[in-house]
Amino acid sequence: MGGTFKITDASGATDTQCFVTKYTNSGGSDDWFAIGVAEQSWARGPGWELVAFRNGTADSHRRGWYLNIPQGATVLVTFYGFDRDLGLSYA
Repeated sequence: MGGTFKITDASGATDTQCFVTKYTNSGGSDDWFAIGVAEQSWARGPGWELVAFRNGTADSHRRGWYLNIPQGATVLVTFYGFDRDLGLSYA
């Protein structure tokens, strides 16, 4: 049993996109997806994944973090912007 990343955008931008690698779930997608204040979910884990963000169509800013997702856990990720850290909580 893996886990879940639940990702939201609190940066105030309107064109933020996110992707999550699929090292721990080869059946998952590592495409870029538009994110917003509504939560998006990725089934992954257990293990390490890269969670990255870019500013949509301009693609002039990117930032990513390697995050560990424990067995059966839900990791709540909040993106606050390219010049700030992520908000993380584990459930």
